[in-house]
Amino acid sequence: MTQLTRTHHLESDELFMIRELELVEPFQSKPFVQGPLDIQRNFREHVETVTQFCQQTSALSPDERQNAFQRALLHSLSEDRKGIYSYFHDYAVEKYGYDSKEAIRLAYMYVLGHLSFI
Repeated sequence: MTQLTRTHHLESDELFMIRELELVEPFQSKPFVQGPLDIQRNFREHVETVTQFCQQTSALSPDERQNAFQRALLHSLSEDRKGIYSYFHDYAVEKYGYDSKEAIRLAYMYVLGHLSFI
């Protein structure tokens, strides 16, 4: 089992195994569910690069550049929607079921939203 966790994606993660039969025996593995083909439409298409930011602020004074840099860094704090995707997913599961297109889309948005910050 430890060999499975030695990929570059899991080096800092912890492995948690449940061996309690009361919990494990009723578990049913489900097939992989393909995400919506248009899932990227739920995310920003254009993300500003460092080079673009530097070009756009090159004519500013050092103080103005510093302010622009701080605004860019702090801007993402007000837009964190990762937690809300989890909440919306839970609601969609309750209302429409795990197999619903709504729940599947929100599950993918939650996961992809987290991956974009890794």
